[in-house]
This record gives sequence, C-alpha cells and structure tokens, in this order.
Amino acid sequence: MAENSAVKKNVNLSLDVKCDDIVIDIDKHKIYQVLLNLLKNALEATDEGKNVMVSLEKIDGEAVIKIKDEGKGIPSEVLPKIFRAYFSTKDSGSGIGLTLSKKIIEKHNGELTLISNSQDGCEFQINLK
Repeated sequence: MAENSAVKKNVNLSLDVKCDDIVIDIDKHKIYQVLLNLLKNALEATDEGKNVMVSLEKIDGEAVIKIKDEGKGIPSEVLPKIFRAYFSTKDSGSGIGLTLSKKIIEKHNGELTLISNSQDGCEFQINLK
C-alpha cells in the first residue's frame, strides 16, 4: 500500500532487513496500522525524488524498526505536541495517527520515539520485545 503511494509521488522507498530471526508476539493488524501511518506521514513529508527508508534489525533481543524520511523535518515549536491527540499540522489531518500509533506500540510493551529531526528529515524508531 505504501509502495503505491511512493510510486505515485516519485519517492524512493527502500527496505533494509538486517536479520531474519526475530520472533515477537504482536497483533500483526495493529502493527501494520502503525507502520502504515508512519510510512504515510513520511511519504507526505518527502518531496519527489527523495527517499524514505525502512529498516529492521535485532538489537539485544528486540525488534528495532526505523522509518526515516528526507522531508523538511518537524518545526521545533511543534515537537512537544506530535504525540498529542487531535494535534495536526495538516489541513486534512485528524491528529490521531501518531497518538494511536504510540498507544498501540506501548500496549505491545514497546516504544515509539522520534530519534532524529532536522531540516533533512525525521527518523522514528519502534522497539518491540
């Protein structure tokens, strides 16, 4: 689903899987919802010809998923609000995507964090045990 959006927008979408032996107990539909939301946000933030990268690796027994875009970054005045319910910088946004995503990951005893933010894009990280 995200691949179709990337092709339409002419954004390069890449996947780097650094391991194949991760076994975690998840609700795959809920985690799919989180990944789709993060990818949708990344693709919306990224201009034509730029990149969105997704990686998966195993670190200390945890699945670590990173979604990095080459968008414009998140303005500093907005950062404290990004996980707040009903907050959105988009005209058509509901403001529940990141809030719901964070809650889903936390219900899986994991973490969703923004690990980097600059004028060259953002990187979100999901840690799941």
